[in-house]
Amino acid sequence: DEAVARSRATESMAGSQVNTLYWFRKALRLHDNPSLVRALQNASHVTPIFCLDPWFVKGGSVGANRMQFLLESLSDLDAG
Repeated sequence: DEAVARSRATESMAGSQVNTLYWFRKALRLHDNPSLVRALQNASHVTPIFCLDPWFVKGGSVGANRMQFLLESLSDLDAG
């Protein structure tokens, strides 16, 4: 699976809330990502994260165009 979702239920005066941390591991797919859909359906709040692996950056395994696309995609997601 390309992502990991961790949920934590909390109680508040308004009722039960489920907070989910959603970790994008390899791809930033939104439109065809079943685990992201599940996280969004089952949580009151979803916090997405993406960790840029230094190996990915320094290893020369990624071309300049792919890296640029990744950085632009992250910027777009961050902007909302």
